[in-house]
Amino acid sequence: MWKLIFVALVVVACAKTDDAAVDTTAAVTPAAPSLSPVQTMYAGTWNGRSYRANAAASDTGSKWVMTFTPADAGLTGTLRFDGQTTDILIRVDEATDAGMRTTFGPYVSPTAGNAEVTTTTDGRMQGDSLFGSFVATPTTGDRISGRFAARRQ
Repeated sequence: MWKLIFVALVVVACAKTDDAAVDTTAAVTPAAPSLSPVQTMYAGTWNGRSYRANAAASDTGSKWVMTFTPADAGLTGTLRFDGQTTDILIRVDEATDAGMRTTFGPYVSPTAGNAEVTTTTDGRMQGDSLFGSFVATPTTGDRISGRFAARRQ
């Protein structure tokens, strides 16, 4: 009797399980990461101008295009002045719903009379526009300050 029970247990234990066909080739598309409110606020392309402080009233400023792209939990950016072919990398030092602080350079700045500068900016959103101030520090010479205004494309 014990032999019969033992044989029955071995047969049950060794029985082939039901391996129903499973489609492992189906592509699983991961969900796109959702953007934070701050990333949504600044991400995109901006058309703007920079104006030197104490410039003549006839000064129309330096025209540029700036693009911010979501990256990890923050943003990356580039800026290109009108008539130039090189993108200037922007480091986003801080971005909150209250404002944004960036640093970029060294680069050749038309706003600073084509001098090589490193620039810091402080900006704030108002509607679909970004306004703020900048300080450009040339590799030689005096610092240049001013303001900028941009509108989202």
